[in-house]
Amino acid sequence: MVSGSINVSGSSTVEPISTGVAEALAANNPDFKFTVKGPGTGDGFKVFCTGETDISDASRKIKDEEAAACKSAGIDYVELPIAYDGMTVMTNPSNTAVTCLSFPDLYALIGPESQGFKK
Repeated sequence: MVSGSINVSGSSTVEPISTGVAEALAANNPDFKFTVKGPGTGDGFKVFCTGETDISDASRKIKDEEAAACKSAGIDYVELPIAYDGMTVMTNPSNTAVTCLSFPDLYALIGPESQGFKK
């Protein structure tokens, strides 16, 4: 039997995985309590690096400044990949202006150097 509690925060795309695992564990362990929140990877690292959470869900690697904040707070961590995000780009079939997009085309539209879009 498992007892105690765990507090998880971070990526909204990882939140369903953490919730599912916690629910499965709690189903057979009534003394196990959990909190899982998905405000976003950066917000999750903020509370993790101050010791407010036990696990930080992330959809990316920890940034240098986030790692430094954890280190200065004396918080050690292990990155454990459990899943990979994916992205699908679709257009409406009646959109005759777009017939084919290559990877370079998509990168130009949504890559870090793209311009004219709010981030």
